[in-house]
Amino acid sequence: MPQFSRVHIFGASSPLSRYLCSNLLLRAPSITLYSYSRSPGFLPYDSFPSNFQPSDLIVSFIPIENLYGVFTTLLLEKFSPSRIICLSSSSVYSKLYLRCSDSSKFFHFAIGELLLHDFVQSLPIKPELLILRPTMLWGDCADKNINFIYRFVCRYGFFPVSSTATGYRAPLHFSQLSDIICDCIFWDKAISGTFFVHGDEKIEFRDLLKLIISFVPSSSTPFLLSIDGRFLRLLSGFFSAPPFREIGYFFSSISRQASDLSDFALANRLPFETKYRLTFMQLLYKTYSMETLENQAFRVTNEP
Repeated sequence: MPQFSRVHIFGASSPLSRYLCSNLLLRAPSITLYSYSRSPGFLPYDSFPSNFQPSDLIVSFIPIENLYGVFTTLLLEKFSPSRIICLSSSSVYSKLYLRCSDSSKFFHFAIGELLLHDFVQSLPIKPELLILRPTMLWGDCADKNINFIYRFVCRYGFFPVSSTATGYRAPLHFSQLSDIICDCIFWDKAISGTFFVHGDEKIEFRDLLKLIISFVPSSSTPFLLSIDGRFLRLLSGFFSAPPFREIGYFFSSISRQASDLSDFALANRLPFETKYRLTFMQLLYKTYSMETLENQAFRVTNEP
C-alpha cells in the first residue's frame, strides 16, 4: 500500500464523490473535500490546508477541459502531489468522428487531456498522472446514458435506435468506477498514463436496450423503433441551431448510442483488474426496481 497521509477530492458535489468517500472512509488516513463555488474569482492559496504534503493524492471530478485553467494554476503551482487521478471520457476515442450537434465537446476532452499532460510534464517534480476514460457511465438516475433511455421509454413507450447501432457496450456504474479509482489510489507501484475503463460485462447493444426497458413500468409493451443512422445524423445537424437546439441534441444523443466498442480490447488498460461487486442486471434492479414497484402500486390504488 502506498504511503500517503491524505486524499484530496475535488468536485465533491459529483455523485461519484459519494461512492468514493464511502469506499475510502475505512481505508484512507484522511480525506479532504473541495466543491465548486459560483463566487467570482479564484480561491486564495491560503484557503487550502496548510498541512498539504507532497505524498498526498488528488482525485478530481472536475471536467477535464476546465482543469488546465483552474485546477493546475490554482493548486499544482504551489503543491506537488505524488499522484493525480482525473476523469475524461471514452468519447474522445469512440465518438470523436460523429457529426452531431454536441460533438465539439469531445474535442474539448482531447484538448483538456493534452494541456493537463503537458502542464504536469513541465513541473519540476512530476507527479504520477492517471487520466481515466470511462465508457457509458451511469447511475443514480442522473446520467445521459442508461437513464436517458429509461426516461424516454417511460414517457413514450418506445425507444428509437439507429440501424447502425451494432456491436457491444460495457456500461460502467458510478460504484464500479469508484472501485477502480480506489484501486488506483492504493496501487503500490508507479503508474501514469491514460486508461480506458469499462464494466466487466460486454452486452450487445440491442440486448442492452431490452434489459433497460424491461424495468419500465408500463401497461403496454415497450418496443424498439429502428431508424436509419444516416437519417438520424442528418436530423441532428439540421436542428443544431437555435431555437431547435434541444431537438438536435435529442437526435445527436440517439446517434451517440450507435458508437461501436467492439474493438475496446485494443485500448490502453490499467495494470490491475478491479473486481466488481454487482452485475449490470443487479445494478439495474437496484436503481429502477423500487421506482417500478412504486409506480405499479400507484396505478393499482388509483384504478376505478
